[in-house]
Amino acid sequence: MKGGAALFTEHFHDCPSKREKLFELMFEKFQVPGFYMAPSPVLSLYSSGRGSGIVVESGNSVTQTVAIYEGYMIANSVLRENYAGAEVTRVLRASCATDDPVFADADYVHLKEKYSSCSNTQITEVELPDGTIHSIKRFTSEKLH
Repeated sequence: MKGGAALFTEHFHDCPSKREKLFELMFEKFQVPGFYMAPSPVLSLYSSGRGSGIVVESGNSVTQTVAIYEGYMIANSVLRENYAGAEVTRVLRASCATDDPVFADADYVHLKEKYSSCSNTQITEVELPDGTIHSIKRFTSEKLH
């Protein structure tokens, strides 16, 4: 990694000792000439060309929101919920449950990623690779709790 600077994202709950250890590792072991670490919500907002706004990040197990003003996170604005992709997949799997399983686990993830949205539409028609058409009923976040 010699010769190039490094950009890392950090979780905004990381402790300073972890940050210091990473800086030490990058400069001493990998001998990078430059190193910058920033919270991922700030970099997400920058990628849209903005320095202020509200960022919602949803992963596999956690969804979090944070307000950012001129590139700085407002510490008391961070909200974290333990409902995210895995829980949505679980609810989708439960809503499609039958005695004869139609989908493998990866299929539920694919359906979720392809057809989920923030929409008022209640039913979505999905054509499967074998040509059969299934209706998927959209559910609201209340079903996740």
